[in-house]
Amino acid sequence: MDYHSYNELLDYLEFFFNTRVESKLYLEELITLIEDSRSEKTVTIRAIYETYMQYVKENRGNIKVIPGEKEMWTNLLGHWQ
Repeated sequence: MDYHSYNELLDYLEFFFNTRVESKLYLEELITLIEDSRSEKTVTIRAIYETYMQYVKENRGNIKVIPGEKEMWTNLLGHWQ
């Protein structure tokens, strides 16, 4: 993924959440944040990250960390904040 490409980033996050988030409520909220980012021509990365981290916190026992995930979020937050 190219961290500098706005559309590629949002497309990747949508794919990432569709494969990682099992909660319909959280998935809808995350997709809405992505769609709002697209319509506003911005990336609300902090809101996206905080929503995903709340989901992770609430579902800690059911989520497996994937290699590179922590680095991905560090890079995204560093670039888009």
